[in-house]
Amino acid sequence: MQIPVRAIVIALILLPLESVADAVAIPLSERGASTLYVEVDVQGAGSRDFLVDTGSSYTSIGMETLDILEARGMATFVRRVGGTMADGSRRYVPIYSIDGLTVGDRCRLDDVKVVVLPGRGRPILGVNALRRLSPITFSMDPPALEPGRCREGAPSDERTASSDG
Repeated sequence: MQIPVRAIVIALILLPLESVADAVAIPLSERGASTLYVEVDVQGAGSRDFLVDTGSSYTSIGMETLDILEARGMATFVRRVGGTMADGSRRYVPIYSIDGLTVGDRCRLDDVKVVVLPGRGRPILGVNALRRLSPITFSMDPPALEPGRCREGAPSDERTASSDG
């Protein structure tokens, strides 16, 4: 049985429309100087708003979050790296592997490498995490990101109880 060329062309045209309709739109919040934030659940430490930063190589968390994760055995030191900060200064920061993040309320990332910044700075969702969701489409009205890859569902490990940290 031969399939008419016209039927194949129509199917190829409709296929992208179907996948766009099935895409997971993750809402972003816009703050201040056109910065975008997304809610991220740090497995074992609870939800926080992360700055979406395509200029940051790594996702980052603060010391307070790291302390919570280490106390629960959910963070492992990997190495120290030197990096150039937004102000041009050079800083050496530790990289840890954490059990996981859930971006929005649905997109799960396991075993995420994060840098730990001193102080109470805002957490950052960097390129290393965004790449795992790629390809990504950003929209601005309303602010949202649509990941091309999204593993849905709760973490398999029951150590994920949230805390106030």
